[in-house]
Amino acid sequence: PAASVLMPRKNPRPKPTRGAFGSKSREKRKADAKAEEEEFLADREKALTRLNVANLKGKTHA
Repeated sequence: PAASVLMPRKNPRPKPTRGAFGSKSREKRKADAKAEEEEFLADREKALTRLNVANLKGKTHA
C-alpha cells in the first residue's frame, strides 16, 4: 500500500551543523508537523473512501 512508501522517513534529513540551531530546528519541526498532518489526512481520506465504497456496495446489493 501507499502507506508503506510514506513510512520509511524516520530520519531522512541530515542534522543541521552546530552553528545553525535556532531557526533551523524550528523550521524542521514545522516541516515535520506538516508532513505528519498530510500523512494523517491522506490516511483519513483513504479510510473514508473505503467506507463510502462499502456503503455503496451495501446499498446496491440490498
